Amino acid sequence: MRTDMRYIATAFAVLLLAGFSFAGEPTTEPATKPAGILSKRIPELRFDGVALADVLGFLSDVNGTTFTADWNALRKQNVDVTTSVTMRVKDLTLGQILDAIAIHLNKDGEVIYTVDKDNTIEFTTKAAIGK
Repeated sequence: MRTDMRYIATAFAVLLLAGFSFAGEPTTEPATKPAGILSKRIPELRFDGVALADVLGFLSDVNGTTFTADWNALRKQNVDVTTSVTMRVKDLTLGQILDAIAIHLNKDGEVIYTVDKDNTIEFTTKAAIGK
Protein backbone atom coordinates (compact mmCIF):
# COMPACT_ATOMS: atom_id res chain seq x y z
CA MET A 1 0.00 0.00 0.00
CA ARG A 2 2.86 2.35 0.79
CA THR A 3 4.33 1.75 -2.68
CA ASP A 4 0.95 2.51 -4.24
CA MET A 5 0.75 5.79 -2.34
CA ARG A 6 4.26 6.75 -3.48
CA TYR A 7 3.32 5.88 -7.05
CA ILE A 8 0.17 7.98 -6.84
CA ALA A 9 2.06 10.91 -5.30
CA THR A 10 4.78 10.70 -7.94
CA ALA A 11 2.27 10.44 -10.77
CA PHE A 12 0.34 13.41 -9.39
CA ALA A 13 3.53 15.48 -9.16
CA VAL A 14 4.46 14.57 -12.74
CA LEU A 15 1.02 15.59 -13.99
CA LEU A 16 1.17 18.88 -12.12
CA LEU A 17 4.58 19.65 -13.54
CA ALA A 18 3.84 18.57 -17.09
CA GLY A 19 4.20 22.14 -18.33
CA PHE A 20 6.98 23.27 -16.02
CA SER A 21 10.71 22.78 -15.68
CA PHE A 22 12.44 23.43 -12.38
CA ALA A 23 15.98 22.68 -13.43
CA GLY A 24 18.53 24.49 -11.35
CA GLU A 25 20.56 27.20 -12.96
CA PRO A 26 23.52 25.77 -14.88
CA THR A 27 26.80 26.09 -13.00
CA THR A 28 28.47 27.21 -16.22
CA GLU A 29 27.24 28.72 -19.47
CA PRO A 30 25.81 25.89 -21.61
CA ALA A 31 27.27 25.25 -25.06
CA THR A 32 23.77 24.64 -26.36
CA LYS A 33 20.51 25.49 -24.72
CA PRO A 34 19.82 22.93 -22.01
CA ALA A 35 16.21 23.03 -23.15
CA GLY A 36 17.37 21.08 -26.22
CA ILE A 37 18.43 18.18 -24.04
CA LEU A 38 15.61 18.57 -21.57
CA SER A 39 12.96 18.70 -24.29
CA LYS A 40 13.81 15.24 -25.65
CA ARG A 41 10.69 13.05 -25.39
CA ILE A 42 10.89 9.71 -23.64
CA PRO A 43 8.14 7.34 -24.84
CA GLU A 44 7.81 5.38 -21.58
CA LEU A 45 9.65 4.78 -18.31
CA ARG A 46 9.00 2.27 -15.56
CA PHE A 47 11.06 2.26 -12.40
CA ASP A 48 9.79 0.11 -9.54
CA GLY A 49 12.02 0.66 -6.53
CA VAL A 50 15.13 1.14 -8.68
CA ALA A 51 18.24 2.60 -7.02
CA LEU A 52 18.89 6.23 -7.96
CA ALA A 53 22.36 5.39 -9.32
CA ASP A 54 20.79 2.83 -11.66
CA VAL A 55 18.10 5.31 -12.76
CA LEU A 56 20.77 7.88 -13.66
CA GLY A 57 22.78 5.22 -15.48
CA PHE A 58 19.75 4.14 -17.48
CA LEU A 59 18.85 7.74 -18.41
CA SER A 60 22.45 8.28 -19.48
CA ASP A 61 22.35 5.21 -21.74
CA VAL A 62 18.98 6.11 -23.25
CA ASN A 63 19.80 9.79 -23.90
CA GLY A 64 23.52 9.66 -24.61
CA THR A 65 23.92 12.34 -21.95
CA THR A 66 26.26 12.11 -18.99
CA PHE A 67 24.53 12.07 -15.61
CA THR A 68 26.40 12.62 -12.37
CA ALA A 69 25.45 13.19 -8.76
CA ASP A 70 27.14 15.04 -5.92
CA TRP A 71 26.66 12.13 -3.53
CA ASN A 72 28.29 13.96 -0.61
CA ALA A 73 25.85 16.86 -0.88
CA LEU A 74 22.89 14.55 -1.52
CA ARG A 75 23.77 12.41 1.50
CA LYS A 76 23.09 15.45 3.70
CA GLN A 77 19.52 15.27 2.36
CA ASN A 78 19.32 11.53 3.11
CA VAL A 79 19.71 10.67 -0.58
CA ASP A 80 22.31 8.14 -1.68
CA VAL A 81 23.07 5.70 -4.51
CA THR A 82 20.55 3.21 -3.16
CA THR A 83 17.65 5.65 -2.73
CA SER A 84 14.63 4.01 -4.32
CA VAL A 85 12.87 5.57 -7.31
CA THR A 86 9.42 4.42 -8.39
CA MET A 87 7.96 6.01 -11.49
CA ARG A 88 5.72 5.02 -14.38
CA VAL A 89 5.32 7.68 -17.04
CA LYS A 90 4.58 7.91 -20.74
CA ASP A 91 5.50 10.50 -23.34
CA LEU A 92 7.19 13.08 -21.11
CA THR A 93 10.26 15.16 -21.79
CA LEU A 94 13.54 14.41 -20.07
CA GLY A 95 13.13 17.69 -18.17
CA GLN A 96 9.71 16.67 -16.87
CA ILE A 97 11.08 13.30 -15.79
CA LEU A 98 14.05 14.90 -14.01
CA ASP A 99 11.70 17.38 -12.31
CA ALA A 100 9.61 14.48 -11.03
CA ILE A 101 12.71 12.66 -9.76
CA ALA A 102 13.93 15.82 -8.00
CA ILE A 103 10.53 16.26 -6.35
CA HIS A 104 10.58 12.62 -5.27
CA LEU A 105 14.04 13.13 -3.70
CA ASN A 106 13.25 16.47 -2.09
CA LYS A 107 12.68 16.75 1.58
CA ASP A 108 12.58 20.55 1.61
CA GLY A 109 13.14 21.69 -1.97
CA GLU A 110 16.91 21.39 -1.62
CA VAL A 111 17.61 18.71 -4.28
CA ILE A 112 18.04 20.10 -7.80
CA TYR A 113 19.77 19.21 -11.03
CA THR A 114 22.00 21.35 -13.20
CA VAL A 115 23.06 21.21 -16.84
CA ASP A 116 26.60 22.36 -17.63
CA LYS A 117 28.26 23.56 -20.83
CA ASP A 118 28.96 19.98 -21.92
CA ASN A 119 25.31 19.09 -21.32
CA THR A 120 26.23 16.96 -18.33
CA ILE A 121 23.29 16.71 -15.96
CA GLU A 122 24.13 16.61 -12.26
CA PHE A 123 21.87 16.00 -9.29
CA THR A 124 23.05 18.10 -6.36
CA THR A 125 21.71 20.47 -3.72
CA LYS A 126 21.18 24.21 -3.62
CA ALA A 127 23.64 24.43 -0.73
CA ALA A 128 26.35 22.66 -2.73
CA ILE A 129 26.21 25.20 -5.54
CA GLY A 130 25.82 28.14 -3.21
CA LYS A 131 22.17 28.99 -3.75
